[in-house]
Amino acid sequence: MDLKHKTRIATFLISMLLITSACNEATTSHDLKELIVNDKSIFISELTSNMTSDFIKAESIISWLALNFDWKATDYQKRSVQQIIERGGGNCNDLAKVAMNLMDSANIKIRKVQEIN
Repeated sequence: MDLKHKTRIATFLISMLLITSACNEATTSHDLKELIVNDKSIFISELTSNMTSDFIKAESIISWLALNFDWKATDYQKRSVQQIIERGGGNCNDLAKVAMNLMDSANIKIRKVQEIN
């Protein structure tokens, strides 16, 4: 394994530790599930408060969603981001909509590439 590969692995592991730490701190200071339903801007602020990199913020958002939202089979209903959040999950496109909305709220530059549904 070359040095470049080892550096990438170390960077990834450090990122995951920072995300886990930030999620744990934010979870103890507020009920994030309640915050995401009632005030996404405060939710984002709490979840990403100690993070300086957009990459780390995006990883934190995705990790939190993966741990706290359920994947639900497609029922072909069109839902708003707020409805998906209140439902506590959705299909792949629904979860992507929530992630994109949260990243936009965190001022992370994003774009949707393609939906295949």
